[in-house]
Amino acid sequence: MRAWLRIYSLQVPALMLATLLSWPWLTPSPLWAAETASNITAVHSKPLPYDRWYQTDRTYMAALLQEYKGNSRALTKILVREWYQITVALRSALSECYREPVRQYLVYDAPASGKIHVLSLAKYYREKVLSDLLVGIYPTREYPDRWRSNPAGIPSFVSNGFSPAAQPPDFGVDDVVAVVNDFDLPPGALRGLSFYILPFNLTGYAGSSHTRLLPGREESIYLSAGINKESPPLAVTIAHELGHYIHYQYIGSYEQDPVKWRSFMNLIGQDDFQVSSSRFEDNTEEHFAEYFRMVYGSAAARGGSRFRTSAPNPLYRPDLFNCFKRMVEGLVSQSGPSYYDVNNMWISGVDYRGQRFSFPVGVRTEQINTVVTTSPYLDFSSSVILNPEDPFNPLVACFRFDPKAVLVDYSTPRVDRGYIGCRITLPRPGIYTLFVGETDGSRNILTPMSFKIIYIGNL
Repeated sequence: MRAWLRIYSLQVPALMLATLLSWPWLTPSPLWAAETASNITAVHSKPLPYDRWYQTDRTYMAALLQEYKGNSRALTKILVREWYQITVALRSALSECYREPVRQYLVYDAPASGKIHVLSLAKYYREKVLSDLLVGIYPTREYPDRWRSNPAGIPSFVSNGFSPAAQPPDFGVDDVVAVVNDFDLPPGALRGLSFYILPFNLTGYAGSSHTRLLPGREESIYLSAGINKESPPLAVTIAHELGHYIHYQYIGSYEQDPVKWRSFMNLIGQDDFQVSSSRFEDNTEEHFAEYFRMVYGSAAARGGSRFRTSAPNPLYRPDLFNCFKRMVEGLVSQSGPSYYDVNNMWISGVDYRGQRFSFPVGVRTEQINTVVTTSPYLDFSSSVILNPEDPFNPLVACFRFDPKAVLVDYSTPRVDRGYIGCRITLPRPGIYTLFVGETDGSRNILTPMSFKIIYIGNL
């Protein structure tokens, strides 16, 4: 098949964007209720807490690679079996969240977040080892360090991404929900946003917000377990990070929508858009997040920490306060484009036992974004949020890179009652990339999301 499709997007950067608030916090009222069982049962002989499971699996994998050195086929069989066990456990952990019934955002407690982090790392490691074996390389790579930034697991903006917490976080799901529901926003404004309460610290930060700047609702906010007692309240961190979510979701990058960013910059008197490499006090996105905290935050959110940018404080400028509020109201009420529901995308197939599987796939590093298969046939499906005024033309394309891109399968499925579905056929064992996006009738794949497929073949 001719490789006539090109992957093209002005909206999706190669690397995940992250904005971090460099404040740890102290919550106003202690609450620790482990709403999720922290034990993991996959692979090993008995249920283990997620931290002990991680250490056990790391030791086990080092011994396994030594034991089966020279017997790649047997090792591949074991790793495929374990990959499915771990991915089933990760699928379960990703479902262990509180979904707010009206606003439809998600909150993961600390035990669930811990399980998601280490299961994602274990899954990723097996994928890398299987990829090495598939191309004839016996793996020598190290197991991922859970305290460092990795291509899998909870994301971090810094290389030494995490550190142990002295104690569990003294806030829980109820506290996060109480803070979030205090914001005067339309019910649908936060739909699909995920909050993770971490059982460990984000090194140097109270919270971080992440996006891939896709049309869908794929943003997430990660809340550190805590760093020191001089920290501002939880309300401050959430208000600031929600400000980032608003501009991620309703404006995008400066390149995507300079007109909307210019409106905000004119409001605060800023001539040039200051990127993330600039000082916090001058950064345009930090200005926006701090304005959101001051205009939309509760008394605890506004007063729990000083206004931290060089822009005029809207609390002392009613004209700026009211203009920003009108701006945000206009943003969240606007009719957005049609998009894939990134919280309801699935890849299905037949596993190594001949049994049917179905996994939710997502674009974030802690989600299932790689599928291992022993069958050449996979099915992709997704719900679609449609805007009748915005034409939506889905395109699903599968490539092999060796080293040039070779198109091996593609589909332009029709949206039927809010869903799309298509079959993917893989010609031979290998490593593939599945791109899910849109087409404008040209050879470009617009606003693509990508997922890896490792086709092992018959075991």
